[in-house]
Amino acid sequence: MKLAQISKSLSKTDSENINQNLELINKLSRRPLSQNEVYIFSMILCDNEIDRDFEKFSDQSLETLKSMFLGKTGIFDHIPTGSNQTARIFFTDVITDNSKKTADNKPYKYLLAKAYMVRSEKNKDLILEIDAGIKKEISVGCCVKSKLCSICGSDHKTTPCSHIPGQVYNNQSCFLILSEPSDAYEWSFVAVPAQVNAGVIKNYNNKSPNSNIFNFIINSTNISEIKKSFDISLENQKACLISQPAIKSLTKYIFDLEKDSLAAKDFILDLKNQVYKLMSVTQPFLSQESINNIIKNLSYQELKSLKSNLSSKSEFLNIKPQLTPLTPNNFDQEENTMFKI
Repeated sequence: MKLAQISKSLSKTDSENINQNLELINKLSRRPLSQNEVYIFSMILCDNEIDRDFEKFSDQSLETLKSMFLGKTGIFDHIPTGSNQTARIFFTDVITDNSKKTADNKPYKYLLAKAYMVRSEKNKDLILEIDAGIKKEISVGCCVKSKLCSICGSDHKTTPCSHIPGQVYNNQSCFLILSEPSDAYEWSFVAVPAQVNAGVIKNYNNKSPNSNIFNFIINSTNISEIKKSFDISLENQKACLISQPAIKSLTKYIFDLEKDSLAAKDFILDLKNQVYKLMSVTQPFLSQESINNIIKNLSYQELKSLKSNLSSKSEFLNIKPQLTPLTPNNFDQEENTMFKI
């Protein structure tokens, strides 16, 4: 429930003070822009409601994010490229709506932002879609240092407790409180927000904001975490960006798999040869072609099981090679006398 959406578009006939808006906009622009050159719209970036991940921003986090989102660029689908830059935030404020309560019975608060874009041929269709209510979902990318358990107050990032978000303890629902924002990266127009009503991309660490960490941008070197991020990306039908450390880990993982695969192929080929010989001895009525057809599609476990069964059968038949290797112990044994010259 990080409610993030365009709430109102502003035209030059709007009752709001356009001159005041232009003054704030021109603090960000290289040259003064006129009223006819800009398109202004308002949006709710995030709020203090509990979302479907059983997380919520604290009121203090909203106040901190208020200053962090000033001047942040708007892009599409959280893809951080220059060509994706579309709009920029020039005003933010935390609004309290006393007519509404959050799920944990707190006064509802949200982070309101105003953004502007240049009126141009390139943006004409986007402006039309915003006015028509087609482009209205907004998702934000930010970073917080801690996520505190609502039951006991422990930080699930550094000292995780036994309480599980979403579970109820003594009639009290457990959720995580997102605290101490360390940076706000960007905000995006999205088709399907990651969260109910919009979605917020969250990341819990205190690393440098220059590392461009977003949801679905994998910054881990742990292969299981990388694969989990891929699964989340597929589930939510989102593109998945991957960091340089993760690329190195993934490349090494693939290289090791390829080496193991070559060894496994040689091992399975040897196992097939063993099974082929055993079948030739224990199943003399089968042709070579029939044996090959049986063996070629068997899995490793099936080959292993078949070899074990055939080995037992060959021992039961007491099958021995025609020439038993000679040793000092068996050289004069009667069973070998038939081969003496």
